[in-house]
Amino acid sequence: MLMEAREHTATPFAAMPARSDHMGLARGGLAAFGAWKLGGGIIGTILVFLLLYWLLGIVF
Repeated sequence: MLMEAREHTATPFAAMPARSDHMGLARGGLAAFGAWKLGGGIIGTILVFLLLYWLLGIVF
């Protein structure tokens, strides 16, 4: 009985629609362009890319 209850409980992520591959490509491209323009050096560009990629994931 307890196992049956666990199988039918939905997580908040189950209702979220799946993202398309095009959205991930656009998100990466925008993050790369922003990092190229805003980054100052190798480490700065990588950090800016990661920050922008994460922020774009929240927005989109």
